[in-house]
Amino acid sequence: METFRVYVTFESGVQHLDTDWTDDMDNVKGAIARLTLGPSRTFNKAVIVVDSLDCTVFKWVEGEVLWPKQEAVAND
Repeated sequence: METFRVYVTFESGVQHLDTDWTDDMDNVKGAIARLTLGPSRTFNKAVIVVDSLDCTVFKWVEGEVLWPKQEAVAND
């Protein structure tokens, strides 16, 4: 089973591990929603989700989803 980590970078540049290795997709989705849509989004500069191979599977920077590209998601 695939495992993921969720990192958040604050406006100050400090990076924090929000969610350590988990295979619970509801937990990962909840962290993404909380960090990009919740009240803390105003303090967050970036949210990055990586898998166990250290590949970026989600990247949100300053209010915009950079990865995966919306075109790629729409075509799946």
